[in-house]
Amino acid sequence: MDPCTSLARELVLLVRTMRDLNAVRPSGGEVMDLPTAAILGRVGDEGPLRLSTLADRLGLDLSTVSRQVPALERAGWLAREQDPHDRRAQLLRLTPQGRGVLADRRAQDADLLRAALPGWTDEDVAQLAASIVRLNADLTDYRASRAPSAGAAPTLQQEAS
Repeated sequence: MDPCTSLARELVLLVRTMRDLNAVRPSGGEVMDLPTAAILGRVGDEGPLRLSTLADRLGLDLSTVSRQVPALERAGWLAREQDPHDRRAQLLRLTPQGRGVLADRRAQDADLLRAALPGWTDEDVAQLAASIVRLNADLTDYRASRAPSAGAAPTLQQEAS
């Protein structure tokens, strides 16, 4: 098997495993599914974002994110504010409660990985993290280079997202 085929296979397995680990997360605290964690994480990392920008950053269709955000607002984790640069637009921001929930989730994620990787040194984990950062950056750049120009019809793969 060539290296890229092997990598693709392992990435699919990694996503499935992380989803499964999410299901056995220790009880206590807020329950958060992976899409919620992704939305809160992106808004937390990048600051207030327009809904359309959030969808783009997550690589999701605007309608998908539009359906999820109201539940996060009702939970008190996200709030809307007027965009100071365009008063017609709104930005999504984390509330103080949302920042706390996200911090708790990230601490749980780190604890889960520490428990699941007892034979890994800090250097092993740091090397893997650096490789994943590089992979994410390259995949993000590639995705941006392949994005259709404004007004172009979406590809089948984009419609399936």
